[in-house]
Amino acid sequence: GIHTACVDVMRDGHSLSAVAAAAYAYLEAKDLGHLTKFLPKHNFGFALGLDFRDDDLVLTRNNPRNFQARMIFNLAIGLHNVPLDASERRKARGAIRELKKISMLLADTVLVQSAGAPPIVLTDFSVTRPALKDWREVSNLATSQRERAAVLAAQRAAAAEAELLAQLDAEDIKGNQISKKAKKSKKKTSFSK
Repeated sequence: GIHTACVDVMRDGHSLSAVAAAAYAYLEAKDLGHLTKFLPKHNFGFALGLDFRDDDLVLTRNNPRNFQARMIFNLAIGLHNVPLDASERRKARGAIRELKKISMLLADTVLVQSAGAPPIVLTDFSVTRPALKDWREVSNLATSQRERAAVLAAQRAAAAEAELLAQLDAEDIKGNQISKKAKKSKKKTSFSK
């Protein structure tokens, strides 16, 4: 599928932009060009290195840099906010029947091999691994309104906690700056005597 097409171009010497090109070409070749507008707008992943996300090695449509052997990437391919019509919702299972749009993201960690060798998918459960036959092993399906409400509440609580921690950090930094100024001021006074 689309994931395999993208992994296959992650080879030594190929351009990083080949991943996005492969995703678009796959959908066009399968007569699914109408889905290209739901592909990621910004990138299809990034290199992993000293920083979690290397900003120079992002898998975008216009990144001219090349893959090199032994590079490791997070490859993330998804379709975002794809509208579901009534007939598709009727065929769906569980809470998906109530959704008007659906999104899906597949992410893997990929190691670029030496010239000519295919890339290696390092993720244990991956669509490229033959052992994975049942998506229930790696997916999460919200089955009821109550379950979706619990997930939403947990997400909101996590966001509120993150915001509070950021505020506390900012106050801590500001407090440290004031404390340092006070210490400098005391030092100046003690030298003047």
